[in-house]
This record gives sequence, structure tokens and C-alpha cells, in this order.
Amino acid sequence: MAPGVAKLFEEGEDIELDLEKGEIKNPDSGKTVSFEPLSGTPREISDGGGIIPVLKRITTGR
Repeated sequence: MAPGVAKLFEEGEDIELDLEKGEIKNPDSGKTVSFEPLSGTPREISDGGGIIPVLKRITTGR
């Protein structure tokens, strides 16, 4: 979770998400909120393109 993230944005503003650093940024205002970076299985799913591609690789070995 990233407490305070909703206060960073107005409707229609862009968002930058850095999963390695654990940071959510509003590039318009420059304000950021930190969160615990992903690790383990959630990180593997994110890096692998989502749950479906990861499950396909696991089940097919490719």
C-alpha cells in the first residue's frame, strides 16, 4: 500500500510507477509517495508480463 497516493493526483494527470524503487510519482507536480518494492512472486508476475504468461511458462516449460 502507498498511503497518501490519492492526494497526489487530480483526474486526468499522468502517473509514473517505479516498481524497483517502490515509488509513485506525479510527473506534473514532481510529488512522490514511496511503498515497499515488490519482491518474490508478485515481482516475478510483474516482470513476466502478467499472471497468464507466467503460468504458461510454468506449465509448458518455455
